[in-house]
Parts: sequence; C-alpha cells; structure tokens
Amino acid sequence: MKTSVALAIAFLTVLPSFGQYSARRLTRRIAPQTQPPPQQAPAQPAQAAPAPAPVQPGYQAPAVAAPSAPVDPQKVAAQKSKSERDLLAWQKKRAEEGSDNAQYELGMRYMTGNGVEQDEKQGREWIEKAAKNGNAKAVKKLEELNAAGGGEATPAAIAAPAATTPATPSK
Repeated sequence: MKTSVALAIAFLTVLPSFGQYSARRLTRRIAPQTQPPPQQAPAQPAQAAPAPAPVQPGYQAPAVAAPSAPVDPQKVAAQKSKSERDLLAWQKKRAEEGSDNAQYELGMRYMTGNGVEQDEKQGREWIEKAAKNGNAKAVKKLEELNAAGGGEATPAAIAAPAATTPATPSK
C-alpha cells in the first residue's frame, strides 16, 4: 500500500504538464490580476506618438448588441395568455394522473381564481386529493381552511397517505 502511494506521488511529480495547473495560473485565467497604472513621467518635448499596439491574429472585438425592436404589448399579452393556458392544461393533466404537487397547485388556482374561474369547492377538492397523496403544503392549507371556517376533512385523516401498504415479512 505504501509503495503504491509513493509510486503515485512520484508519477505525479514527474509529469511535466502537472505544474501548469497551479491555483495561481487558474486564478489568472478567471480573474486577471490588475496592476497599478504606470506612473506618468514628466512630459518630454517633441516626441512622436507611440505606434498603436499590434492586433493579435484571430482576435475580434466584441460585437455591440443592436438595439432591439420595440415590443408590441398586444403580442406580449397574447403570448402570456397562451403560456398560462398551456400551464393550466399541463397542471390539470398532471393532477388527474395523481401528481400531488400539481393537485395542490391546481387547487390553489381554483381557490384564488388565478387563470380559472374562482371556485372554492373545487379548489378544496383538489387540495384534499393532494393532502391524501401526502403533500405537506396541502395538509397545512387544509388546516388553515378548517381553522378559518369549518371543513369536512380532518387534517389527521388526510395527513396519512392513502397508498400505505403493510410491509411483507421476510422469510
């Protein structure tokens, strides 16, 4: 074991490329080190201006982003409306398939009227389904609803997931 560790260390120190990945070199690549500005020497009379720095081959100056065209508010509203309809359809599909999170989100949509017509009865039904599937947010929301104004479902009955099965004894 000791020989394998020693062999590995010796191998790594022999590699010529191993030293090129030091922390200092990697840091320079990520955040170049800033150097203080050079001190200005006293002005000397009649000197020609220095030649511009040569351009590196293959270097291109960063492109300036063109100003975007003005946004049409009607198109934005139509796109947002379409996105909301698609999201609602997706949530309904997932809720019907049994996703507890989608059931909770759909129930909250019906409770608040976000994207759908407000219907507290249907919202409560979806939240109860989510709570029966074990969604903690749904259980908490049902407790709040029951505390605010009488509800049929008790939090203790809903908190236990419906899909619990007894463990099979091992032989």
